[in-house]
Amino acid sequence: MLSLRNTDIATTRQPARVQAAISAQQDASERLIGWFQLAVVVIFGLLHAASPKTLAADADFAPVPWALGIYFVFTIIRLQAGLSRQCRPVDAVYV
Repeated sequence: MLSLRNTDIATTRQPARVQAAISAQQDASERLIGWFQLAVVVIFGLLHAASPKTLAADADFAPVPWALGIYFVFTIIRLQAGLSRQCRPVDAVYV
């Protein structure tokens, strides 16, 4: 039987250059994901703005603009944290 107890990657000590390379790759991935999310939320916002509205004229609440706005703010905060290198995968909030 194969035992991974002593060879677990999370507990294995890696050289500093390997840890630095992994950290740099994770930082680059965070920035790329942030830019991609920003593009997606902007595209959805533009599509929503250009599309005909299906809500009744007397509707009190339109959830789509609120959801897009909240996601836009979340994306900007995440992108700013990723660009300032304060966001680490351990600290990041994955939704």
